[in-house]
Amino acid sequence: MSDIEEDIEDSQQEVILENEKDTYNFSLNLDLGTLERAQQVSEIMNNTFATKMQASSTRKTKDSAGRRLGVKKLGDNEVFPMDILVRQRGFRWHPGANTYVGRDHTIHSKIEGIVKFSRDPWRQRKKITISVEPKELPSRRKYKTTPPPPYCYHPELYPELAKNNPEPTNLRISKYELIQPPVKVVGSKSEKRFTKSVQIPQEYLERQQTEIPSASQQYKQYLDKIDTITKLEGQEQNNLTQ
Repeated sequence: MSDIEEDIEDSQQEVILENEKDTYNFSLNLDLGTLERAQQVSEIMNNTFATKMQASSTRKTKDSAGRRLGVKKLGDNEVFPMDILVRQRGFRWHPGANTYVGRDHTIHSKIEGIVKFSRDPWRQRKKITISVEPKELPSRRKYKTTPPPPYCYHPELYPELAKNNPEPTNLRISKYELIQPPVKVVGSKSEKRFTKSVQIPQEYLERQQTEIPSASQQYKQYLDKIDTITKLEGQEQNNLTQ
């Protein structure tokens, strides 16, 4: 082989080696890039995101209400500040005391208390207002139950905190006393009521018989007085005529 042919072969081999190096570096960079991207994706996936449900309607009409709209807290429910009471579009429910309007006509509670719905029968009967009655610890008037006892720490597990425990007391649970309803007498408006018998002292009865006259005697005395008055009036008229 001549020197020219050897030079050509050497140059071809150098070109092949350079091409192989370029392809190797490109594949290496590509692998590193994919690894970095995979790490970024894994970090992103570890973080939680809020899921968004597709907005739809309850009925297939043009202006139908959304799926999430409506009353969130009913009457006599316990609420806290910033709680959502009603989600709506437009004021179907109007804000009342201790409430405020947020985004998209949403009504929130300002304080802790109980939800109350009300209407004004004298002005706008269809207008419903929602308000919050301030009450930190509701007494459950509907069920007439006593409030729960205070929290106590276990003396063996938490001896330091157990020193501030309240003293033991006997909690009374209110019970409903069954009262018999009044019996209605058929054919009359009178009713027999269950009354407690009271014993009248004998001294009072004796004094009433001796000192206090009976009703018939009082009536006779009244008639006698009227007769005497009429007689006197008749005599005066006769004297005037004479």
